[in-house]
Amino acid sequence: MDAVTDQPPGLAYPTGLARRLSGTVGHLGAGLGAAVAAGYAIQARSSLAVPLLGAVAAAGIFAFPPLAAVALGASLPLPLDLAGGHLSVRIAASDIVLVLLAMRILGDGVVLQALPALRTLRPLRLPLLQYSGLLVLLVLLHAGSASILNTAQRFELFLVPLLIGAFLALRRDHMHVLRAYVIATAVLAVAWPLNLFDLQKGLQKNPTGQFFANAILLLVGVPALRRFLLCLPLLVYGLFATESRGAILALLIGIAAITCATRGRNLRLVLARVLPLLLIAVIAFHWLPSGARARVTSFSASAGASGGYSVYVRDRYQQDAERTIRAHPWDGVGVGNYLAGDPRAGTTTTDPHQVVLLEAANGGLGLAAAFLVLVIGSIAALVRLRAIELAPAALGVFVATVGHGMVDVYWVRGTPVLSWLLVGVVCGLAYDRRTEHSP
Repeated sequence: MDAVTDQPPGLAYPTGLARRLSGTVGHLGAGLGAAVAAGYAIQARSSLAVPLLGAVAAAGIFAFPPLAAVALGASLPLPLDLAGGHLSVRIAASDIVLVLLAMRILGDGVVLQALPALRTLRPLRLPLLQYSGLLVLLVLLHAGSASILNTAQRFELFLVPLLIGAFLALRRDHMHVLRAYVIATAVLAVAWPLNLFDLQKGLQKNPTGQFFANAILLLVGVPALRRFLLCLPLLVYGLFATESRGAILALLIGIAAITCATRGRNLRLVLARVLPLLLIAVIAFHWLPSGARARVTSFSASAGASGGYSVYVRDRYQQDAERTIRAHPWDGVGVGNYLAGDPRAGTTTTDPHQVVLLEAANGGLGLAAAFLVLVIGSIAALVRLRAIELAPAALGVFVATVGHGMVDVYWVRGTPVLSWLLVGVVCGLAYDRRTEHSP
């Protein structure tokens, strides 16, 4: 019988796997990294140092999943376009890491002749199949480059993170993602209020607010992150500084979900972290400028209210989406083809800032229903698996992100990735536990 490495129980990785992966598949990953870096250098008219460094980084990420996990966690809160506007699509660092990790999973699958990460997602198989199948059908009904690209991005934002989360969990590398994410968001929380490097121009405030909210939820719900609790004041102040009301409400929803899903000793740990969090929030709120405090606490659409115009525009967005849905109730306009609003009124948008309305406009009432089934099925799976230590935190981040998507843009780079990645991690840990205890 062949010897095995120190991989998690239930996955028989052959001794020669590292050598074989560092051969054909490893060379493929390094070549892809070099190609991406070189393409970026050409577009940005950069020096040869950029493609060389990019190739080395890509090869390292592909060959060493722990490094890839750190790179993914650190890059998710910074969805800056690496192409500098030179390409027809936006490419962020997290996109490259996700692609490299997906290729690593496929490479392992070729070598092992199995995809263990895919097997772990069995608790979600029906919700995933019905939603994914409908997306593919919509591409056939609305054939076009915009639909194909946007559908591919949709899969990158939910299915790819699920697989990567399960893969990292099976390798016990998932905590690298969470630690790197918390550190990166804490650094961003310092840079954002000071507008260092003109960040407030390059990053949109609402997704940035959700990054901070997700990091806070991780600190509240993951006992193993206790060493990073000192980041809480920075993250809370950064959240308020974004003035994102949706992210603040999402944080409250996530804390409630974590509290409801946690039991026993861990519940006492959660409560012990929530109480100082509330005190920090009160202090941070009073440190805000008066204009920011007024905007955070105002939800009126009246012209005189702080942030009132933003609420008014969102109401117009949703009215436009409802008209589009009435005009195309069964097949929608196709993923990526939505465009509504009045240019003269400044309300032109490709997203109604409400994820269910966007799904219905893109793919008809059927896609909206399929999305709700996917969300509810994922929540139900996390509730069933709540004995897994990370499940309550995953549930909190998941419902917080979806909740924010009910009043803002959901399917955008960076925003939903962490939540789906955590769902995959929980599925991977649950599968590993079952395999470890099976005869």
